[in-house]
Amino acid sequence: MIRIENLCLNYGKQVVFNNQSLSIPDGSLVMVTGESGCGKTTLLKCIYGLNRNYQGIVDVAGAKMSFVNQQCTLANSLTCRQNLCLVAGADMKKAEELTEVLELGQQMDKYPGECSLGQRQKMMVLRCLISNADIILADEPFSHLDLAGMKTVGNLLIDQKQLGKTVIVASHEDSLCKRADLSVLIKNGCIEIAELQSNYC
Repeated sequence: MIRIENLCLNYGKQVVFNNQSLSIPDGSLVMVTGESGCGKTTLLKCIYGLNRNYQGIVDVAGAKMSFVNQQCTLANSLTCRQNLCLVAGADMKKAEELTEVLELGQQMDKYPGECSLGQRQKMMVLRCLISNADIILADEPFSHLDLAGMKTVGNLLIDQKQLGKTVIVASHEDSLCKRADLSVLIKNGCIEIAELQSNYC
């Protein structure tokens, strides 16, 4: 379980989180929504450990985590295939399978700068999914994707949930909301929780 207690975080005079608490059960699919600048990315970074400039408790019980960043974090000096090989504990057999699902076969030996924005986005999702992490944090994973790409990535994230992973998605795209176990709205420094949906097929 991810446990967040009494989370407080400010950027100057802007209150991002005002003494907020949240519990996320293992194996949940969670959608984090809210207006731009409300703190969606900040919440994911606090969970992942990229942002420790807060007061309160953020506890992931030692779980292995993987993060899909909103910005491209592929190494430009390496091919896409070499980028995947950098992932600790990478499941390369799974990488081959997902490469076909994401239609990235022709991009594997290219450098990130030779790929489109959508292809780079898919590559970052692929890199995350082969890490065998217990918790997957995805910050705007549908950026730069067409409708078909969004559906493919969405289905892959749902698959991870069904494999027992905890998946937390921060996005303006609400297509996964009806499939989520938990919907989190960040607004005015507060974390508001919606009811469990349990709409899995």
